[in-house]
Formats: sequence, structure tokens, C-alpha cells
Amino acid sequence: MATNKNDVATNEAEATNENVAVNEAITEVEELAGKKLIVKRKKSDYLTKKGAVCYNYCIEGVLRNRKVRVDLDPADTGGYEVLDITFDTVDELPLTVINNTIKQDGKKNTITTYEVRSSDPSGVTFTATVKPAQKSDKDLLAALLTSINL
Repeated sequence: MATNKNDVATNEAEATNENVAVNEAITEVEELAGKKLIVKRKKSDYLTKKGAVCYNYCIEGVLRNRKVRVDLDPADTGGYEVLDITFDTVDELPLTVINNTIKQDGKKNTITTYEVRSSDPSGVTFTATVKPAQKSDKDLLAALLTSINL
């Protein structure tokens, strides 16, 4: 069966594009290694009743050469105000992972909490606790943490 020169060139170009995508994904993972995950604040299309801008909070990463996004919510109902104060003038903050062990009824339970922290010029530190928005976000976050050895 004879092969067309155009088909060979197209196949080579596709193979090159796939290799570039894989190499870029590997580079992104290598850049994350030894670093913390970054929580990003992005403007939402929605406004509050008072006309203020709403924000979404997320972590973006790469797992198995696929770009993934972990949506985050505040730990409680009034937490969006705390997140707005914590982020203030920046749109990116590192995620802090805290593992606590609690003894209850003779059993040890490990609880993981996630926080973002920032400091103002006077040295006051602001902290906001966040959680994955859904079960799938929790699973993706666990995989991202594993990929950077946290």
C-alpha cells in the first residue's frame, strides 16, 4: 500500500504537536515540584445585590497531561468577605495545608484544613479557610498535592 507524502507530513506534524504538549505538561509539573499550590481569584460574571463584583477562587494544575481546575469555597457561609479581605489587592496566594490529628473515643482522626494567608504592610496577617467546592474538587486537590509531594 503506497503512502502519500502529505499523509506522512501530517502524521509527523501531529506527533510533534503531541510531544510538545506532553513536554509542556511535564515542565508545568516540574515547576510545581517543591512549591506550594497557588489559589487564584478570578472575577465572576455575577454582581452582589449592592453591585459589588463577585469572585471565584480556584487552583489550576496539570494531571496526566490534562489541565485541571479545583474550585474552592470558603469554609462557612460568611467566608467570602474574609476571602475578599485576605486577597485584598492580589489575585494569587499560596495554599497552606494543615494536617491535624484529633483523638476521639480512643480513635485518631486526621483532619486536613486548607488556608490562604496574606500580610499587610503593617504586619497584620489575614487568614481565610477554604475547602474544595465538591467531592470531585477534593479528589483533584488530593491528586495535585500528591503530584508535588505534599
